[in-house]
Amino acid sequence: MPVTLSFLLNNAGRTLGGRRWRARASRSLAAGLAVAMLASCGPPKPSPAKVAAQQAFLGQVHTSDPGVNGVRSNVELVRLGNAACTIFAAGSSYQSVANKLGAENSDVSSYVLGIVITSAAEHLCPKYAGQVQ
Repeated sequence: MPVTLSFLLNNAGRTLGGRRWRARASRSLAAGLAVAMLASCGPPKPSPAKVAAQQAFLGQVHTSDPGVNGVRSNVELVRLGNAACTIFAAGSSYQSVANKLGAENSDVSSYVLGIVITSAAEHLCPKYAGQVQ
């Protein structure tokens, strides 16, 4: 027998097989609500402005080094750019950002890191564009 909300509410005080429906109803209702909430959840969609900034960032990176996808995917490049912004936000200089990202990404050349940091400062976090030389 399918358990619906109306069934649970109509039978909340009855017993079935020695168990009270109220306890089962509460558990079933809670589980159903949890599933419904999780189903409606998902990663938040980025704003159109953020998407445009990421596209501009990737466009500049790819224009500056067309072979950059051999080093990192677009998703990884955006993550690197966002990491650069986070380091800038902590008050770090361009050189500190380059040093930290270089230490964490030893397989990426300093040339590519420079492109990523510069492009990130221009498009992903333009308030730090003045720190790029």
